[in-house]
Amino acid sequence: MSAIRRTHPELWFIAALALSFFLLLPQHRLSRPIEMTVGAALGVLATYMLIRGRYDAAEQTAGAPGPLRGFGTLIAKMSPTILLMSVFPLVIATLNSTDIGGIPAERVLLAVSVSVPWLSQAVCIAFYRHFWDLEDQRKTYQVAPRMFSRWPEIMVATLPVSVTFTAAVALITDWPLITLAYVGAGMLLHSLFAQSLVLVNQTRNDALWVVSWVLYALVVLVAPTFWLLAPVFGMLPNILIVALRGARIHRPSWAELGQHLVDTGRGFLTGSVLWADKFVLLLVVGTVYDIYVLYIALIPAVLAYSYYFAQLAPNFDLAVEKADAAIHHGTMTELRGRTSLVADVVAHAVARTVAVAWVIALTLAVVIQLIPGAPRLPLELVVVPIGALVVTILSYQLEYIGHRATASLLSGLHLLAVLSLAVIPVPVALPLVLAADVAISIAGYVRIRQVWGSMPYQMFWRFATQW
Repeated sequence: MSAIRRTHPELWFIAALALSFFLLLPQHRLSRPIEMTVGAALGVLATYMLIRGRYDAAEQTAGAPGPLRGFGTLIAKMSPTILLMSVFPLVIATLNSTDIGGIPAERVLLAVSVSVPWLSQAVCIAFYRHFWDLEDQRKTYQVAPRMFSRWPEIMVATLPVSVTFTAAVALITDWPLITLAYVGAGMLLHSLFAQSLVLVNQTRNDALWVVSWVLYALVVLVAPTFWLLAPVFGMLPNILIVALRGARIHRPSWAELGQHLVDTGRGFLTGSVLWADKFVLLLVVGTVYDIYVLYIALIPAVLAYSYYFAQLAPNFDLAVEKADAAIHHGTMTELRGRTSLVADVVAHAVARTVAVAWVIALTLAVVIQLIPGAPRLPLELVVVPIGALVVTILSYQLEYIGHRATASLLSGLHLLAVLSLAVIPVPVALPLVLAADVAISIAGYVRIRQVWGSMPYQMFWRFATQW
C-alpha cells in the first residue's frame, strides 16, 4: 500500500473533525473554553500541515523545495491577502466619504477588486506558452527578454478582457460614464500589473513578489483616494528588473494573435472557477450576504490555494517529470510505477488541500465566535469556495499534462453552475453549485487517472509497432 493511501485516512479524519465542529459552532453548542482550546489546537495543526507539505520522505527529490523554503514561498504567496486585509479596514472610512461621479469610492473599488482575480487569470495565461522552449525557464535573464518581446501583442489580445468586465459592470449598474471610466481604468491598470507579475511567477522570485504587493498596499494606505496608482507602483519593480536585464519591446507580431485569443479564453474559464461566484453574488445579486462576511468566508480557500502552489504543486511537477523520463528512458515496470505515482500525487494534493482549508475554516470560525457582536459565518459560503478550489486544482493539473480542452470543459461547466446564482434564489443555488463541483471534481480526477493509467499500454503498442 502506497504512502499516499496510508495518509488519506489521516487527512479525511482531520477534514471530518473540522466539519463536525464547524457545524456545531453557529448553534453555540460549545462552551467558550472549549472553543478557545479547539481554536488553538487547530491553529497549531494548520500551521504544522502548512509547513510540512511533503507526503513522504522518500519523495523529497532533489529540486523540490524543503519545508522551510516551501513555507517561505507560502508566506510570500499569502502576502497579497495579508496586506490588503490589513490595509482596507484602515482606509474604508476615507473611501466611504469620497465619491466618483456620485458613487461611493468604496463601491467602485469593490467592482474592480472583485473582478481583478478573475481578470488576471485571463490576461496572463498566454505568456507561459512562450517559455516552454527556454533552456532554463526559471532564470530571469532568459525569461525577461522573451516576456517583454511578447508583451505588446499579448497586451492587445487581452484588451477585450478589461472591456468585457467594464461592460458587465455597466450592464449591472446604472453608474454614470465618469464612474465607468474609473472602473475601466482600474481594470486595465490591474491587467497590466498582473501581467508584470508573470516574470515573478515564472522565475519564482518570492522577494520581488512581496515587494510589488507591499508597494501596492502602501499606495492604498497612504493615498486611498488615488487607488488607481496602486497597480502602477506595484508593477514598477518588475519593469525595472526587465529593463536592467536589457530586454526591449519589439514590434507586435500578429501571427499568433488567434492563439493568444484562445489562450485568453482558456484563462477566462479557469479564473471563473474561484471567482465567478463572488462576482455574481456581489454585483448581480447584491444584498444577500454582507460583503465582509463573503470575503472572510473566502479566506480558507484562498490560503489553501496558496498552500497548494507553494507546497504541493512542486510534488506534482516532479512526479510528471519523472514519468516523462521513464517514458523516454525507463523500463515498462518503472513507467508503470511512475505513472501510478502521478495519479496518487493528485489524490494526495486534493486531500491535503481540502483538509488544510477545513482546518483554517474551523480556526476562523472559532476566532469569530470569540469576538463579541461578530456576524455568523454561513457554512455554505465556506464550503462552496472549497469545492471550487478542488475543481481549480484538477483543471491546472489537466492543463499541465496537455489536456487543455478537458480542463476548459470542467471550468466551463462550473461557470454554468455559478450563473444559476443570478436566476435561482441563492440559498437554493449554492448547494446546487457545490453538487456540480463535486461531480466535476470526480470527473476530472477520473480523467487524470485514465490518462496516466493508460500510458504504459500506449507506450507498449508504440514500441511494438516500431519493432
